[in-house]
Amino acid sequence: MTLTIADPVQVWLDAHRAGTKPSHNDLCVLCEGRVRELVRRQLRTFPLVVQDSQTTEVANATLLRLLAALGSRVCPQSTLDLERFLAHIVRRVLLDMNKAIQNRRRRVGALGDAPIAAPEDGDQIETDLMVAFHEYVEALPPDEQALFDVFYYQGKTKLEAAALLGLPPTTAHAHWVKARYRASKKFGRDLTD
Repeated sequence: MTLTIADPVQVWLDAHRAGTKPSHNDLCVLCEGRVRELVRRQLRTFPLVVQDSQTTEVANATLLRLLAALGSRVCPQSTLDLERFLAHIVRRVLLDMNKAIQNRRRRVGALGDAPIAAPEDGDQIETDLMVAFHEYVEALPPDEQALFDVFYYQGKTKLEAAALLGLPPTTAHAHWVKARYRASKKFGRDLTD
């Protein structure tokens, strides 16, 4: 079963659009479970990174960034916009955390306190791969990025993704297969499984 953002979120978005200014904290509370599920999906993809990027830490950072964005007058217009925005924030948090891991490793290696990790070091390879993959998705054109947002980051089924993207299911799936193929070709393996 795929988790989705429930009706109370749509009620919040509708109230916000109507100008009643509901509490930003309320939206973060409503999104907390969905954010944790999005984070768990990502950390399962790169299991060696989990030791440095625990679900709670990533989820809390995501919710704080959501709260900050809402405070700066960013407001998604629909649950799809919110889901895509959350996927974007999770991606950015993971990128920032993994870049920090890379920087720590470089500093430790430069100080001579520990040997610099060899390219065969599984943790370093997974961290580098995770950063490269999320940067790749961030740089995609909006239409292709939307495919990754709904299929990969959100874990939607073909029918759910098609409905969200406004495409027939076979078309949405065909575009997703092509996008996955291009990413697989770039990284030498399918990172979206």
